[in-house]
Amino acid sequence: MTTPRQTNDFSQLIRAALALSKIGEGTRAALLSTHVYDERAMHAFGVALDTLGADWVRVIMPPRTQGADFANPVQDRSFVADILKSADIVVRPTTKKGAVADIGMYTPVFAEILMSGTRWWDCSIGGSETLLRRLFPTPAMIDRTRAGAVRMQEAKTLRITSAAGTDLTLNVAERIGHCQVGIVDEPGRWDNFGFGLVATAPVENSAHGQVVWDAGDSLGELLGAYSALLPEPVITHFENGKIVRIEGGWVARRFEEYLASLQRPEFYRIAHIGWGTHDKAVWGGPGWNTAEWESYYGCIMLHLGMNIFPTLAPYNGLHGQNHPSKPWPMPSHAGGCLLRHDLYLDDEIIVQAGKIIADELK
Repeated sequence: MTTPRQTNDFSQLIRAALALSKIGEGTRAALLSTHVYDERAMHAFGVALDTLGADWVRVIMPPRTQGADFANPVQDRSFVADILKSADIVVRPTTKKGAVADIGMYTPVFAEILMSGTRWWDCSIGGSETLLRRLFPTPAMIDRTRAGAVRMQEAKTLRITSAAGTDLTLNVAERIGHCQVGIVDEPGRWDNFGFGLVATAPVENSAHGQVVWDAGDSLGELLGAYSALLPEPVITHFENGKIVRIEGGWVARRFEEYLASLQRPEFYRIAHIGWGTHDKAVWGGPGWNTAEWESYYGCIMLHLGMNIFPTLAPYNGLHGQNHPSKPWPMPSHAGGCLLRHDLYLDDEIIVQAGKIIADELK
């Protein structure tokens, strides 16, 4: 496996990353972005595709609006959707986050693209050479993550606990074990470069118990804008799969207000839950990235919201039933990550106090 330390050239670094997804001579690739993008990064991705021998086109999604707001730039039965469905692989480096609306992952058109057999390679750290190098996937990370997805898919129950008071049980029987390793090497597979994690979408009405988000954990986007580490505990109580009560101080009140402001009942249910597997991810600090936050080794990520995310590839996608209650604002999910937690699958401890202890999954 080519590693990022073997080159000082940015485009060659990207070439090494793309080569892991079996992009080679004649691969039909669509290099995708919104209409606002980082020209340097997109040029480097184009050079990388050239040197791999790909038959590629540049696709810039058109700005779409709904009233005064941006809407999904890839609409059902649109020309751009047809182009993406005809590609072997979509390469989408997210180089300008938050500037404009991007394609929604939890929408029917996104599912149609994946179910057509198109592989979809996201790179939410596409403009950061530092993160591309540090979070470059290693064979060990890939192996333990894929093994974790197999174990997750075999499980019938999932439980998380902590010394701070978390005790939450979930039914995961017959749900997909999902893994992210940054590689799309099978038809219909989606992945995001820089990530390493195992997850599943639990049965929607099964969550019961409480989760204590302790000081130093993160509620991430669930507090609106991407947040820093929590200064105080927040306790979420679940019954029949839904958050029924939130306890704590001012952060808990802010969280409660934010969920209510969304006017989306699906955000009171769990979208997915699992653990991080990337030993190169860093927790907190300047330039903290979503890839590190969600993939941090031994963390427990718990996200709320939509989980309708089918794909063709094994151990990929959420395949849940928590549908969006309205099509706009863009349906999605958001979540947080917990440290110092235990995670059990069918009463077998997998993560203990933030450390992966199952031998074959370390």
